[in-house]
Amino acid sequence: MTPEELQKLPSNELRDLLKRVDRRLDQMEASELDEAIQTLQRTAVRRRKGLVELVLELAPFASKTMKVQRRPVAKFQHPDQPELVWSGKGRPPFWVMEHEQNGGDRDDLLIPSRDN
Repeated sequence: MTPEELQKLPSNELRDLLKRVDRRLDQMEASELDEAIQTLQRTAVRRRKGLVELVLELAPFASKTMKVQRRPVAKFQHPDQPELVWSGKGRPPFWVMEHEQNGGDRDDLLIPSRDN
């Protein structure tokens, strides 16, 4: 789908498309994880070791510069669809831009602090 086609879609269809893309990405990630686990299990069997033992053996070879990628903390939330959140970093999602174009303030979408 081209960017021009995306711009012509109404917001409800864009939300539906986004949900379908997220589900597909989750499926792909699960599949990749399953493949990696199967590869580790086959290697463990070949080396006559348990899976945990193999992982511990491989640990020293992991790069010390590897960073654990963590999901950014959500700061903003869609008022009607709480599953739609945004960290405030990067390009704002369509629902934030739509809220602002309709005269809303970004602060209206802030998630209340959990510290209080």
